Amino acid sequence: TYHGWLDYGRGNLAQARDQLERSLSMMLPFDAELRGLTLNFHAKTCLSLGDVKAARASMSEIRAMSRSLSAPPWWPSMLAGLEGLALVAEGKTREALALASSTPTEPEYRLASAHRARVLLRGGEAAAALTELDQGRISSTFVHVTCLSRCIEAEALAALGRNDAHA
Repeated sequence: TYHGWLDYGRGNLAQARDQLERSLSMMLPFDAELRGLTLNFHAKTCLSLGDVKAARASMSEIRAMSRSLSAPPWWPSMLAGLEGLALVAEGKTREALALASSTPTEPEYRLASAHRARVLLRGGEAAAALTELDQGRISSTFVHVTCLSRCIEAEALAALGRNDAHA
């Protein structure tokens, strides 16, 4: 699983998918939290590769697990982030923007705010993406969350005409 996450972070998407699928096939049945996180990264990897059907299958398994197990309280926000990214990939921008603009009601997955900002940016709402990132919900405890948020911020600033945004 960790090799898959590392490959995903490095942009080695085909390798990430292979690693994550191998991990899922060998995972112990009682490790639901790790399986949910692995399915989450598998869905994001599949979306990045353009395979919405495989991403939706992973999302469906997370949803089923959350109904039958005592899932972490942040799984609904994790699924909402994945749903927004899947809707954008399917060209359903209006639905994705509505989902990303809704106010969270439960404890949040640490990447949820970054996912909402990414959906808003992809939907042409760069200023709203910046507002989402400025809400203070992004944890600086995890370097990957900070890095992703800063990259989205740079993309949003560039979309708003800031020539120095990526610096």
